[in-house]
Formats: sequence, structure tokens, C-alpha cells
Amino acid sequence: MALKILCAGCTKLEREILEAEVAAALGARALNEPWTVSLVRIGERFSVTLEGPERATRGKTFMAPQERLRDSITEALAGRAPEEPPRAPRPAGPAAPASRPPSTVAGPRGERRERHQCSKCAKSYLIIYEAEAGEAMETVPVACPRCWQIDHVAVAQAAGLSSDYRVERVD
Repeated sequence: MALKILCAGCTKLEREILEAEVAAALGARALNEPWTVSLVRIGERFSVTLEGPERATRGKTFMAPQERLRDSITEALAGRAPEEPPRAPRPAGPAAPASRPPSTVAGPRGERRERHQCSKCAKSYLIIYEAEAGEAMETVPVACPRCWQIDHVAVAQAAGLSSDYRVERVD
């Protein structure tokens, strides 16, 4: 089979559903052409990366909710930007975790290397990002480099908005 699908952050049942959606979106192309499709759950959506045989289909990356995965892939292959339905507004009120992250960066400007522990496998990893002194913090999703569990951690706002942070294993 010429289709390889990589999934991270989903259950076995979800993986089977996702694989069926991807295969349906690619149709006969999946049987006759070499394809690699990467799906990484980030919150309630998936980061989708397509690697197809043509230059136009190599490294095509976009975000899609699970219920629009097939349509989003079809739109991306047709050369259109995948449409996203409007998101429901978040409910007002205190939905904060018990321990709130700091609201601003402490210390001087520079690189931050913060140790965190995975909520699933309990192994440690580092979040690395640049921050300005006194910069506001933002909570971002990160995938454990061992088990791909998605956790949410606080990083400097500029790093969070631009996704300019990385995760490294701690052995």
C-alpha cells in the first residue's frame, strides 16, 4: 500500500476513524501514489501534514477539526485553503486550573528552559523558548516527546503566539 498515516495524541479507535477519513479523502490516489499523512491532535483539532508525489502536495500543513478532516484534505488537494467553521465562544467564568501559571515572565530577557512532567507517563521534558523580562505568559499545548500526551504549559506570550518554543526529552 502506498499510503502511510501517522497519528499522535489519539486512541486506537480514533486512529481507525481518522485513517478511514484520510483514505476516503485521497481516494484512488492513495492506492496508486506514495503518500504520507501526519495527524497530530492539538486540543480539539488536528495538525495535518500531507506529503504527496507532486511538488504542490509536499509539506502542505494545515489545522482541521476531526469532523471536517476529509473535507479539509480535499480542499487542500484542490489548492484551496481548508475552511474552518466558526468556533463556539468559550463560556465566561472561572475555568482556570487549581494552580494558575505565573502571569508574567520573571527574570531578565533570554532563553528559558523549564522542566515539566507528563501527565500521562510522568516522565520529564524541557520546554525551551525566548522571553522578555515582564512579558505576559500564555498557556500552549505541548506533546510529551515519549508518549505524545498533550499537556498545557505556560510560556512567554510572544513564543506562544508564534509557536516559537520546543520540547526536548530529559533522560
